[in-house]
Amino acid sequence: MPKSQRFSGADVPLYLIAGSTDATGTSLYGYFFNDVTAGSNGGFSATPKYDEVTGLGTPITQNLVPGLAAY
Repeated sequence: MPKSQRFSGADVPLYLIAGSTDATGTSLYGYFFNDVTAGSNGGFSATPKYDEVTGLGTPITQNLVPGLAAY
């Protein structure tokens, strides 16, 4: 399996949490992560949700840690 397709450790819960929705189907991404959408590193630009510059964004730890503990 190519390295880009392997997940280990916290990867799976982080991506599941980032893609989670509430009972109405509303994304919970902003509840768990501060989305960085401006800036670049010279090769990639920041975009909404996951991007090559900031990854998932910066964690909102008071929400993310309990979410991770549930896994």
